[in-house]
Amino acid sequence: MRLEDKDKIDAFVGRKADYYAGKWVAIRGAASSRVSWNWAAAIGGIVWMLYRRLYIPVALVVVVGFIDAAITIGLEDAGLFPLATALWDKFSYIVYMSVMGCWGNYWYLGRYERTVKSAAGDLRGPVEQIEFLAEKGGTNILAAGLVIAASGALVVMSFLDM
Repeated sequence: MRLEDKDKIDAFVGRKADYYAGKWVAIRGAASSRVSWNWAAAIGGIVWMLYRRLYIPVALVVVVGFIDAAITIGLEDAGLFPLATALWDKFSYIVYMSVMGCWGNYWYLGRYERTVKSAAGDLRGPVEQIEFLAEKGGTNILAAGLVIAASGALVVMSFLDM
């Protein structure tokens, strides 16, 4: 990795830049595999994606989540024994975790590369490019926090039968 790439990654990612730089080097490497495990993405899911400002993958996961919910409701409405619904829930959760854990670093790399390209196309100097990357990169703790709060509220409401 070149020094200028290190500066750009530091500006874009912020904290944990070294972690992502290492993962991205492996993704770009000779094996050119798009798969790279990320525990935070696997466990955090949508919260991690919002935190890292991966809004397009979040939208796709939400759409898939609605389809998943429709299947679950269909299994329940069909009167299938509770085991089928429970198995489907566990299976879909493992699939979500696996997809996000395996592809999270690749999605984040794609966002970084698009932002670098935009910075190079719109701005001339390296200082302005670094500032642009810092502005467009970073994290969004507010979006992640709102999803956690909304999820918590839904859990509380379900326990209170609201």
